[in-house]
Amino acid sequence: MLAIARTRSDIEWTLGTAADVAAGQWDLVTMTGHAFQTLVTDDELTRSLGAIRGALISGGRFAFETRNPGAEAWTHWNGEETVSGADDELVTLNRRVTEVANGTVTFEERFTADAMDATVSTTLRFLDSAELASVLTSSGFVVETQFGNWDRSPLNDDSLEIITIATLIA
Repeated sequence: MLAIARTRSDIEWTLGTAADVAAGQWDLVTMTGHAFQTLVTDDELTRSLGAIRGALISGGRFAFETRNPGAEAWTHWNGEETVSGADDELVTLNRRVTEVANGTVTFEERFTADAMDATVSTTLRFLDSAELASVLTSSGFVVETQFGNWDRSPLNDDSLEIITIATLIA
């Protein structure tokens, strides 16, 4: 994603975490690939939002996406699919949800290919738009806008995504 972004020469793109950058240096911090959902505990969420707040200039923005819990996407995650991996090698992905509790979903993914057989367990946190607004506000942000998908459609109960742009309160 960063390599594609760097094709634009009018923007400086930097790979790293918010904790890696100098304070008050950036006007935009993004979190992609549903990474926000990997912040499972309140402490992880608070520390990450604090680091993001510290990296932004006054009035800077934080943009990210998270899956909408109302759509219950995890109900479609069990099963097997084949995807294209590195060097167009076909990888079989078998996913199985193992637990849904307290706003989190835990699942196992088994990846198999010619030279690979690995199983990974992941837990994701699902926050609805009101919970997102609350946690962002308590961390010094205000929600500027939210969309229900990448096409900027309105957010509703059945939207697959919650695309959020939040502004650091000056």
